[in-house]
Amino acid sequence: DAVTIDSNGFMGIGTTAPDYALDVSGSARINSSVSNSVQLVIDNSNTTDAGTEKSELRFRHYRSYAPGQNDAGHIIVGKEEAWDAADDRNSYMSFGTRAGAAGVTEKMRIKSDGKVGIGVETPISKVHVKDDFNNSSQLNLEGNTPDHATIRVENDNTTTGSYSSLFLRADTGDSRIAAVKKSNANNDVDIVFMLDDTSTSSMVE
Repeated sequence: DAVTIDSNGFMGIGTTAPDYALDVSGSARINSSVSNSVQLVIDNSNTTDAGTEKSELRFRHYRSYAPGQNDAGHIIVGKEEAWDAADDRNSYMSFGTRAGAAGVTEKMRIKSDGKVGIGVETPISKVHVKDDFNNSSQLNLEGNTPDHATIRVENDNTTTGSYSSLFLRADTGDSRIAAVKKSNANNDVDIVFMLDDTSTSSMVE
């Protein structure tokens, strides 16, 4: 049969043994010619509002060593807090992949304030990368053109004394390499090396 409804009320399309309220075997499409927005809505209607509710898209693949389906990845959208006041409706989106027997674990998260964490669930900057493995490169830029690979740190503030910097930390020791605007003249910039945010030496560009 093309469509099956079993004794549990589960509907199967392309399968006679549905395991879910709607179980589709094969491809599916959502299509509309009368709307500017075609939507697939995943609605978590849990009214507990504990601040931990989430909705999830889960992806699975077949494993052959012990025949069966295994989780391979997920996309989760969840609450960051209880939504119990008009302004308390923060949410996050996270992405998970599988690493062997460890199962699916979160690898990247986008928070409600737009901060992105890779390897960290609580990013403290616009992009926060964390890797707990020794001798592992956390950020790698590779180029194969005459322009090379470039990290560009840009500050659009035109005020004298404004700067762009690279902040370096080893354990609790801080240092900074900064390009400091000396005046309103074009390209009037100092390159400054600082230890504990104190200027130790400078080189005029």
